Amino acid sequence: MSDSLAIVLAAGKGTRMESDLPKVLVRACGRPVVDYVLDALEQAGISETIVVIGYQAEKVRQALAGRPHLRFVQQTEQLGTGHAVQACRDHLQGHRGPVLVVTGDSPLTQSESLRQ
Repeated sequence: MSDSLAIVLAAGKGTRMESDLPKVLVRACGRPVVDYVLDALEQAGISETIVVIGYQAEKVRQALAGRPHLRFVQQTEQLGTGHAVQACRDHLQGHRGPVLVVTGDSPLTQSESLRQ
């Protein structure tokens, strides 16, 4: 999947999680839930990932700073999934391969599912 690109939706507040953290930084088994999603994408062979950030964007950037092949897109208003993907439009110019859209708060995402 070397020509594949992923968009990770990570702009949400996570009010139902009863935390002040961005939803994707809430910990599960000692790690932010977004780490599991990014690991699965990497294991599936995704070559490039765009992370859509919004709520407490700097915290998300800092938490993911050590990961290679990530680009960030700021979603200034959280107007839904379609709007988050639309915010990536400029970064998708010229891309010809598959684009996966995944949520950053799905720690059970499996690399095999992504490959298929």
